[in-house]
Amino acid sequence: MYEKLKAYNNLYSVKERKELITESLKTYRLLSHLQQKEVAELIGINYQTYCSYENGRSEPPAEILVRLSKLYEIPVDVLVQVDNFNKDKNNQQAQLDIYKKEVEELKEKIAEADPQTKFALNMMLNQINKLIAAIENAEK
Repeated sequence: MYEKLKAYNNLYSVKERKELITESLKTYRLLSHLQQKEVAELIGINYQTYCSYENGRSEPPAEILVRLSKLYEIPVDVLVQVDNFNKDKNNQQAQLDIYKKEVEELKEKIAEADPQTKFALNMMLNQINKLIAAIENAEK
């Protein structure tokens, strides 16, 4: 369970995470054809505060991220780029290794399940394995 958190923590430094968020804030604002002052007014904060988020001087709290995600009609994860695993191949491979480990743990649990549940879980497991194989092939 903590492996996913470790993978995220190892993916980016605090500085890099802050840069990703500021890049995202600016990108979505520009795509929406809004000025910084307009965004600040729409989400109910003062202009200088919003500027400090977009310039990376401070990080927006959860409530502001939620408001921004509603404004831009995107999930918060997209706004903070949680799923941005394009930093390098090592991190992608590390994430795949975590998934493979979780699949092995799932196999052990499937063995203990009743026949009907076992059938459904095996079907799901086959799809997960196909997905992992497709990701590995795409990296080559």
